Amino acid sequence: MANLQLGIAVFVFSVLIYFLAYRKFLGGKFAVALFFILLAGLVLRIYCSLDFFLHEWDERYHALVAKNLMNNFSLPMLYANCPLPCTPTSWTESHIWLHKFPVPLWLMAISLKIFGINEIAVRLPSIILSTLSIAITYKIAKVLFNEKVALLAAFLHSINGLVIETASGRVATDHIDALFLVFVELSVYFSLTGIKSRKILNYIFCGIFLCAAILTKWLPALIVIPIWLSIRLKNEFKITTILLEILLIIFPSVIAAGAWQYYTFTHFPVEYAYEAAHRTKHIFEVLDQQGGNIFYHFTKAMRVVHELCWIAFAFGIFFGLKHMQWQYLPLIVWIAVPYLFFTFVETKMQAYLLFCAPPFFILLATMYWEIKTWFIKPKYMMLVFILLFFFLPIRYSVERTKVFWQRDLKPEWVTRVKNYNKLPQKTVVFNEPHNIEAMFYADVTAVYNFMPDEATKAKLQAEGYQVYVNN
Repeated sequence: MANLQLGIAVFVFSVLIYFLAYRKFLGGKFAVALFFILLAGLVLRIYCSLDFFLHEWDERYHALVAKNLMNNFSLPMLYANCPLPCTPTSWTESHIWLHKFPVPLWLMAISLKIFGINEIAVRLPSIILSTLSIAITYKIAKVLFNEKVALLAAFLHSINGLVIETASGRVATDHIDALFLVFVELSVYFSLTGIKSRKILNYIFCGIFLCAAILTKWLPALIVIPIWLSIRLKNEFKITTILLEILLIIFPSVIAAGAWQYYTFTHFPVEYAYEAAHRTKHIFEVLDQQGGNIFYHFTKAMRVVHELCWIAFAFGIFFGLKHMQWQYLPLIVWIAVPYLFFTFVETKMQAYLLFCAPPFFILLATMYWEIKTWFIKPKYMMLVFILLFFFLPIRYSVERTKVFWQRDLKPEWVTRVKNYNKLPQKTVVFNEPHNIEAMFYADVTAVYNFMPDEATKAKLQAEGYQVYVNN
């Protein structure tokens, strides 16, 4: 089933919606303009999620673990049944699966329980929350600057190709990084509003979403603390107030993250020890051939965020220092601290620093409006800048969303593996290249991607299993 016509229709529809947003912006109707931006962003995310198959890396693993979590949220499993010995030190072959933290998997499991076992249900939490994150970018930019900056930042967020692709599960680290971005943003937003309103409830929400971020991608979530501190120190300085606020922010994370760590350590010690060591290895070793030089993340940002992103970053530093505008500081911290840390992490992937995209969008928006105000003449220079500013991210969005590509939305193998549901439940399937996906779609005992020998088949049959070998 090709999607070329659908892709063209989505592109045209999105352009019209963004044009309506622009018209409402010109009329000063910022709330309506934001609604149209959110609508177009949602349409793009839904379109990219209409692949009716599970993507190879890493969505199929997340989907299968989420399916197995549906009946027991405390038991994360890849192979729910192990008629053959599972490998606890392999995240692609294990029984207990601790390779990722639980919050994204729990959200997927809830969605699967409500909407049934299908690909869209797997992606629905990311689609919804990724669309919400556009509004959060708007809110943060509005608190720090103004509605003009906020709307442009929201637009850049809504069309960003990698943000859309992670939310639709198409690329490695998929829903984990998509949801991590949202939880970090929400935590930053509530820390901002907490400082401005001095309401304890905002700090409690900040702590809750920090906890969700930690239980999504572990310690990188702690970037919220220096961001909060960079805002807090500009305001009234009372050591007792600061201690109370940081306690409200950190307490939920310490309790929940500590509880999860203790539970997995005591119940699954072998898998826990392996995954803890594996996470540390990311820092000191290149894993899965995912390496790069010291400039990897800096050059990658110019591709996945905007070619002008580091100019905007330098602009933010210059403007913040020259005019002592404190609102640039949290954005600089939000970007600088993770980039400096991950520069020296040996394993590198394009989405690792995706949670730093929102401050880039805001800095790009501030730079755009300042330059547009400063340089009215010569007009052709301004026109070139405007065309570059918008063309570059739009081109990247088109490349990643693939709206002009003809692709097969439902490949043949999906129908084939779904037919395993016709086999008795106590069946073990062999020689299936899509073995992980097959266990998601079909309720057989286990599916393996290798050919069994006669002794293995005889052993399984003696134990009461039916053996099916895919030809």
